[in-house]
Amino acid sequence: MKAMTIFHQLQEEEIQHILQQLTLKTFKKNEVIFHSGDHIQFLYIIKKGKVAVQEIDENGNRNILAVIQEEYDCFGEVYLFLEHPLPLSAVAIKDCEIYLLEKEHLNQFPKIVQNLNILLAHKAYHLSKKLQTLMKSSLQDKILSYLQEFPNIQLKRYELADYLGVSRPALSKELMRLQDEGKIQILNDGTIQLLEIKW
Repeated sequence: MKAMTIFHQLQEEEIQHILQQLTLKTFKKNEVIFHSGDHIQFLYIIKKGKVAVQEIDENGNRNILAVIQEEYDCFGEVYLFLEHPLPLSAVAIKDCEIYLLEKEHLNQFPKIVQNLNILLAHKAYHLSKKLQTLMKSSLQDKILSYLQEFPNIQLKRYELADYLGVSRPALSKELMRLQDEGKIQILNDGTIQLLEIKW
């Protein structure tokens, strides 16, 4: 089932009309889309690629809060309506093409504003699910909980370590154990596939 986007219940002609009015920008892999401390001025709508919304602590450790990869999914919407500087940054995990919708032009698209309210509720729900995952008592339970909750978001090992807030060696050790137990499969490209959801 395809995830809801800000173009929910819009006809293809309406979508294309809106997209023609937006700026399309490309970002190379590892390029920063916005920095922590910025004041956001755009709603970012992904055309293609993969983006990590992340936080870097004072020790340089990365915590991935969300991965955006579905066509027409958006990010930056929470802080678009606040005056606070961003506590987060967004980085292209893969080469990306992203539409930019200027904040002052949002009111021209009432259907998008209505859909944004629904998407904000969905994202609040997913953040609560992430919190539940991080509160699991063991690293194994955290890994399996993540893979069950987000089967379509494939992260490399180092990305998953950053998402779960654990060290990479500890994650690698646990992943090898889970693979030996037949619960997951580590693919050649480094992504992880859940084979069993009973734990």
